[in-house]
Amino acid sequence: MKFVFSFIFLIAAASSVLFPTTGYCSPTETTDSPLDLLFYSRNTPTEFIVVEKKHQKLSLFEHQDQVRLLREFVCATGQNPGTKKISGDSRTPEGIYFITEIYEDKRISVFGSRAFHLNYPNIFDSHAGHLGDGIFIHGTNKKLIPNSTNGCITLDNKDLDELAPYLAVNTIPIIVLDALSEPLVGKSLLLEADTPRFAEILGALSFDLKKIPVRDIQALSFLKQGEKAVASIKYATYERDHIQYREQLRTYLTQSPIGTWRNIYAVQSQEKNPYLLAMRPSKNELVARLAPVPQPAEASLADQP
Repeated sequence: MKFVFSFIFLIAAASSVLFPTTGYCSPTETTDSPLDLLFYSRNTPTEFIVVEKKHQKLSLFEHQDQVRLLREFVCATGQNPGTKKISGDSRTPEGIYFITEIYEDKRISVFGSRAFHLNYPNIFDSHAGHLGDGIFIHGTNKKLIPNSTNGCITLDNKDLDELAPYLAVNTIPIIVLDALSEPLVGKSLLLEADTPRFAEILGALSFDLKKIPVRDIQALSFLKQGEKAVASIKYATYERDHIQYREQLRTYLTQSPIGTWRNIYAVQSQEKNPYLLAMRPSKNELVARLAPVPQPAEASLADQP
């Protein structure tokens, strides 16, 4: 599905008080903080990826009622420990990232047959003064060696081929950290509707339930690490009752000293191709299930003051 970004806004309320732009980074500095992950989904499971640099491991998880491990792969990350600070430091950035573009090349190359570009630096990195670019999840045509990359996350080509169907643009969150503080498998990260936490997250997203009822929310995730969080919501809007648009809002949040959440950056997107619904509601489920699903493509973002 192709995404057309309808608007991007930057809330200037967050300042250097919240995100210092300078500071010393020791060779082993990491951004590890306990993860607080919550997922709401109406009918389908939600996938997410965790990369543990300490263990050189990439794990693909699925959550519906509880967390289930789908696949686990050996990976290689940056030669140097700690989170990325500047271009050329051979460190893998730590944080919550999304895929912005997919490259495929059947010719022999250092990146294997395909590469998935991550949105480093994200808004948190930029406010922290972290520099650099060109961070990918990619394959390799050489033997995989632990802690051997310039900052990318590298897998064997065959493993990346197996993972690739899950790596959609602007969709699956990729959480990169030194190591998980506790196992995720078997944990319930379910976010229930009609609960105070659900309402709190919708409030942080500035999402108006008077305009979009809960029944039209398809998925909601809240990914918190320390005092930073990324909240994403997917929902449906309608035109003339039988044309459905799938929309997505992703918001970057920071927590104030008193515990409230402040929006600092948000991206709104809409699928280019709407779904045509049957005039008779009983047929809508079948129509939606049989509708073709275009593959997503990345759209460029431009900050607005």
